[in-house]
Amino acid sequence: MVARLCGAAWTWRSARGRRRGATTDGIGTRLRNEVEAEAIVTQMLACFDDPAYEGKTFGVVVLQGSGQVQLIHNKLLERIDTSEWDQRKLRIGTPPDFQGDESEVIFLSMVIAERRSALTRLELQRRFNVAASRASDQM
Repeated sequence: MVARLCGAAWTWRSARGRRRGATTDGIGTRLRNEVEAEAIVTQMLACFDDPAYEGKTFGVVVLQGSGQVQLIHNKLLERIDTSEWDQRKLRIGTPPDFQGDESEVIFLSMVIAERRSALTRLELQRRFNVAASRASDQM
């Protein structure tokens, strides 16, 4: 399935169709996926350049761990200035970090790349729910 976002094609993959080269490193809260983080940052930059997203606020909800939060945060800091960060009211965090707050456009970082058990536990369902409910315009 391909969705249009920020003037570019954004490809969603099924559980079987993993992105080539995507792996996770770290364990527990330090889990990171470099390929996914780079794809999210690249897409966000495309949105920032798209006139349709002028003035929109942005956030990234990371489902698993602060390692991925820090990775995306650092990649964005390397590529945008603080005035853009402030103008977009950019937030990056885990679902609890977004409780009671929302952005117009939310990106979701799943983090996991390898085959693992399904993310269906009640705690993870709540994380998905918080992530989905943080977007007031688009996810």
